[in-house]
Amino acid sequence: MSDLTYYHNSRCSKSRKGLDLIKEKGFSGRVVNYLNDDVSRSELEMIFSNYKGPVMDLIRKEELMKLTGGRHTDFSTDELIDFVFNNIKVLQRPILASKRDVVIGRPTENLVALL
Repeated sequence: MSDLTYYHNSRCSKSRKGLDLIKEKGFSGRVVNYLNDDVSRSELEMIFSNYKGPVMDLIRKEELMKLTGGRHTDFSTDELIDFVFNNIKVLQRPILASKRDVVIGRPTENLVALL
């Protein structure tokens, strides 16, 4: 389990609940509080490329709408990664990532799939 990274916002109750859940299940990977810790563009590329669903699932849509003035249209994946890199607050939370898979913890029970 050490190749896992948990991306979260410690101010978010779902994110804290998810962290408690995976620790309870034996998680021993890296924890990134993405509002305080740097997330590299290459990490975002890995998250976006390894996520099996629509990439827009990785985005907090209300935050995106606020930041774009409600004008968000179709972003290419690269444009979306750039946007998230420059506006990390729009990244969905929590996210658990391995080198091959990415799971969004909504609901938090989804996180157990990678453990």
